[in-house]
Amino acid sequence: MKSFNIIGINELINKFDNIEKKQTPYAEILATNDLAFSIQNKQKIETLANLAFKRKLPNVIKIIKATKSNPFAEIYMDKSNWGYFALKQHYLGGDRHNKGLEKFLKSKNLLKDNEILIQTPGTKKSLSKKIMQELNSKSKQFFIIDSNMSIKKAGIYTRINDYDKPILLFKIVKNATYKKVLDLETTAKKEFTLNGMKYFKDRLEYAIKTAK
Repeated sequence: MKSFNIIGINELINKFDNIEKKQTPYAEILATNDLAFSIQNKQKIETLANLAFKRKLPNVIKIIKATKSNPFAEIYMDKSNWGYFALKQHYLGGDRHNKGLEKFLKSKNLLKDNEILIQTPGTKKSLSKKIMQELNSKSKQFFIIDSNMSIKKAGIYTRINDYDKPILLFKIVKNATYKKVLDLETTAKKEFTLNGMKYFKDRLEYAIKTAK
């Protein structure tokens, strides 16, 4: 009969037990968050990559990270974010939402339901409020050519004393209908298939190395 020296075997068993009970769940949480942030980034690229936006693109898709007490990450659209209203149609499709001046003109039947305004280069956004005030007071500084009169010339104009011709401030055009792009479920499945196990393996290796 052979005898074996098993000194240190209990330490080894305890080490594996620690990996199973502590490090594996920890790695799963970290990998879940890695996957969530990757999905967020991929969806942002797929949805907004071709947009010409003057300001930094708002982060509409938000994440609630997985934790020890809740090992599931949540990805959602933050409807309280101003970017949701500015970019909603790019994510969910449909018509662009109406802005303040557009709502005002439609309430006065000066703009059709399927029409929007396009601001011309050099026109200040703050001018919208002044136009609404002036149109309410029936001022002659601003006037509208609607699409019934001329599709090509439809817009909001202003008169300036130094110029013979009126200046176009906002052009009236038909609203564009956007195709739905947001599909978090499909993006999540693709990203999990491509990188899910890699995130877990990397995080498990990290968890074992940093285990106390």
